[in-house]
Amino acid sequence: MKKLILALSIAASLSGTALAATSPRAMSADPRVKTVAYNENDVTTLKGYYGYQTTIRFAPYETIQNISIGDSVAWQVVPNKAGNLLFVKPVEERAITNMTVITDRRIYNFELSSGIAGSANDSQITYMLKFNYPSDSVMDYSDGKTGRYPGAGGYTPYAPRTKISESGIQSSGAPKDLNFDYSYKGEESLSPSAVFDNGEFTYFKFPDMDNLPAIFAVDKQRNESVVNYHIEGEYLVVDSLGRQYTLRDGEQEACVFNDNYQQGKTLFSIRGDT
Repeated sequence: MKKLILALSIAASLSGTALAATSPRAMSADPRVKTVAYNENDVTTLKGYYGYQTTIRFAPYETIQNISIGDSVAWQVVPNKAGNLLFVKPVEERAITNMTVITDRRIYNFELSSGIAGSANDSQITYMLKFNYPSDSVMDYSDGKTGRYPGAGGYTPYAPRTKISESGIQSSGAPKDLNFDYSYKGEESLSPSAVFDNGEFTYFKFPDMDNLPAIFAVDKQRNESVVNYHIEGEYLVVDSLGRQYTLRDGEQEACVFNDNYQQGKTLFSIRGDT
């Protein structure tokens, strides 16, 4: 009996531990359209608004197989015929529950809550929630080749990376010991004109510094995370080193690779005065 009481006490104390969920990010064109990077270990938060429905868009090659929702009275959930869209609408003003969606490729977990919107133009409303998939964006192979899953927006099997030119940096008076060994794959319009690092910070230069893409660091497990950065002169400076970055602007996407990255360090085999 004492063991049971002790176990229940431990469980109760653990239940108070703060939990983190992933919130969608508003897109620049219209904040009512939001995106979130898929991670099988994340719970995605979605706030619905009474009188409005949200469309959740999964990958075009996925098909919804099962939907389970904790409170089916307070929420209306309907998939489209193709099986890659889900229409979600709260039918009560304040309803909190969870939902699991199982497709033929993945499992998605959601934390649902509802509220009241001020107007249809309220930027907090989510008209469309789009998932993006770091592992689909650019698959990195040991032979240096990249490709996409079939159906993941333009299948390009084993398309080679493109080296990023150093020419945009030579006239900038950059220090000598820098790593310029970077390459990219993806949307040409997002390609930086220069990328380099000094062993501590990563510097990006874009043709149009007034219209910058969102930048995410990609780890070995292909999980994305938001980077901290600041603007320094003509450069966007990421406050860390990374083996890979995702650049994203709406539907457009590209990846930048640090080809000289080893165990959190950069090997300075290329010098800025060459």
